[in-house]
Amino acid sequence: MNILFQQLIHVITEIHLSKILKRIKVMRYTKGHLRLSIREIWNLKVHLASCIYDSLLQFKNLDRTSYPSDISDKKWEEYLDKMLFSFKEISTNYKNDPLELYLKGKDLSDTLTDDFSSDAERTLVMNDSKKYFDKINEGLNLFSKYFNDLWD
Repeated sequence: MNILFQQLIHVITEIHLSKILKRIKVMRYTKGHLRLSIREIWNLKVHLASCIYDSLLQFKNLDRTSYPSDISDKKWEEYLDKMLFSFKEISTNYKNDPLELYLKGKDLSDTLTDDFSSDAERTLVMNDSKKYFDKINEGLNLFSKYFNDLWD
């Protein structure tokens, strides 16, 4: 049991280190400026969202002593969670979008047919998708509003 546990820790450590090394490898500087890979530039939104998500997560886990003057510390934590949700979803290319999840479960081989079984089903899925993107936009708006308060 002890050997199995040590092997598991070794594998997890290797995976974590490889992710960190890949990220460091990608961050190259040319003449003092950050140079991104073509892949990162091609989908800059996802790349930036990933960087912001990682940074916000570290900020949230910090032992902070301040928060914006117009809200309480509990509200600030709630806002940080909403920001984190938004950037996490964007960094994973909206993998939890109800519409995308619905369509993944359908056979899309015949693109000429409607992908929904009924109008009620279409309305339900579209409303859920709209709520999902509204929640993402709320977090983005909070990030914009409180950008200057992301310090301690």
